[in-house]
Amino acid sequence: MIFSDFDEIQTTLENRTILRFSHASSLEAGTEIHIKNLNHILLERNSITIINLYMPEESSVQIKITEIGKGKIIHIPLEYKKPRRGIFYKLRNLFCKLVFMPLYMNSFREVVNMRCVAHDLIKKYKPDLVVNHFIGGRDSLILMQVAASFKIPVLVINHFHNSWFNKFPIRYQTSFANAVGSLSYLDVPNYLRGKYINLSNGIDTDFFDPSLVQLSLKSEFKVPVLLLPARVVRNKGHFDLLEIALELKKSGLDTSVIFAGRFYSVKYKKQLENFIDSNDMGSYVFFCGMVTQQLLRQLYAKASLLVFPTYHDEGIPRVVLEAQAMECPVVCYGSGGTPQALLDNETGFCVETGNKATLKEKIIILLRNDNFRLNMGKKGRGFVEQNFSLPALAQKHEFAYASLIERSQGN
Repeated sequence: MIFSDFDEIQTTLENRTILRFSHASSLEAGTEIHIKNLNHILLERNSITIINLYMPEESSVQIKITEIGKGKIIHIPLEYKKPRRGIFYKLRNLFCKLVFMPLYMNSFREVVNMRCVAHDLIKKYKPDLVVNHFIGGRDSLILMQVAASFKIPVLVINHFHNSWFNKFPIRYQTSFANAVGSLSYLDVPNYLRGKYINLSNGIDTDFFDPSLVQLSLKSEFKVPVLLLPARVVRNKGHFDLLEIALELKKSGLDTSVIFAGRFYSVKYKKQLENFIDSNDMGSYVFFCGMVTQQLLRQLYAKASLLVFPTYHDEGIPRVVLEAQAMECPVVCYGSGGTPQALLDNETGFCVETGNKATLKEKIIILLRNDNFRLNMGKKGRGFVEQNFSLPALAQKHEFAYASLIERSQGN
């Protein structure tokens, strides 16, 4: 762990400027919401300025300054180009991976003319710290190189599973970071020893509170409801949930299945629709698409269970925390850092990834035992309030930021 030598220092962020870089868009997905909540709680507690760099979906977006709490945030949209997807570029990238040791990945969006952008922003705003939420691309590498040339400390935060750190471009780019954090402490590679800090995750438990919800939207949903709020991509396990729901129906246990998330593949969407149509499931499977936080909160309140059969190497999944805060028990696969986001057998069930039989068994246990399910929900809210609230998240970031700034200034 890092910062053990700062135990005796009274750290402060007062009147500091933080430059935050990410590949976040203007949509409210997982990383975007995390950064939004983090910025808000930090500004409520500290007299600081946050320079928030992001990549908006819309064109012609202007710089926006907002005062929040004790500080202010300056939202700066960045012009970017999308990765080239043709077969030629795929083959070229594969050749580079096999023959060379690339210092960055070409598979992401990339800020246009990042070196000049970073240089101008740092000269104009004079940040005390750069926080990089998306390491791996060429723009990430350039930003950290420019920050180093100005002797500005850099904190890297990984939002994926920690196996991400084993990729060579990531390993190379972390050499420009003064500290490296992630949302989970599992599988942190040894080379990060001495500069790693667990920054966990946090949600707004004041917003995700079941007492605030008036259930007005759901007469068309049969109960019980199985909810999966996630991007509609193959590795999030939508097919697993559909297959389980079909088996439950055949055994006489009817449910509704709600998918809340954006489609990323027309082909995959068609495959899901074909499965639903061929098994006559259309009357109880609902696709809500991208939903607002307010609607998502209502879906959690309506759901009997959050079912999260992800195969993706998650960090700490926000939806698992949000569901528990809403007193909705979780049944999930134990992929990545997911097991850290709940108490197995107390606030939900976590089973071996891909074990659909056991996943179905746990779903049936909870659906057939209302008292057990409700008690799990109560415990889940207490667990999240104690370990994953926004104030707890803010304290970790405040100490990390202030410690890095003081170290860089030789205090």
